[in-house]
Amino acid sequence: PMAAAFRFILALASGVTISTSQVRADLFINKARPVNDHCATATKVTKFPLQTSGTLAHATQDEFAVACNPPAEESFAVWRTISNGVWYQIEAPAGTGLIAKVRGRGSDVSSEVIMTNSEEKICPSMFMCVKGITSESRNRSGDPIPTRSYQWHAEEGAIYYIYIDGAGETPGGEYSLYVNTFDDATPTGNAYLRKMN
Repeated sequence: PMAAAFRFILALASGVTISTSQVRADLFINKARPVNDHCATATKVTKFPLQTSGTLAHATQDEFAVACNPPAEESFAVWRTISNGVWYQIEAPAGTGLIAKVRGRGSDVSSEVIMTNSEEKICPSMFMCVKGITSESRNRSGDPIPTRSYQWHAEEGAIYYIYIDGAGETPGGEYSLYVNTFDDATPTGNAYLRKMN
């Protein structure tokens, strides 16, 4: 909320001034939030390729966890994200090769690719890691803003999310996103796509 002082004059229809006073009012300015501010309102990627851009300005806080292996397995890692970001949702036939590239515009951003499945809640408090290849590149030598790439193959019943949030001291930065499919059947490995910031 912002506070501001206004000086106002209350007048009758006849134009006679009744009083003049100093008042203090709280102004609640509803900043325009991104349409994909929440997981439940994630932008659905239905056509490929997708080339889009957006802003994190006025995004509200998200809090969720990501598990890299089912609890029944010996290796079980969890990380938690508490940040202000935006969401994109992808569903594709099993075996489809998918690639996503995220880059900040003017300042760096952080990003991650996570998943759930149709048997779970669409937007659970605990997501699952995605097996694939994570890489980072720069347009030119010395470029301070990297392009972060995620490459994986869709699994049966999986729902994927790309989460983009601010990096460092720039929570409201702008970003560009590219998503496409690829035909290369080469396995993307057993490593997990990692959060990159």
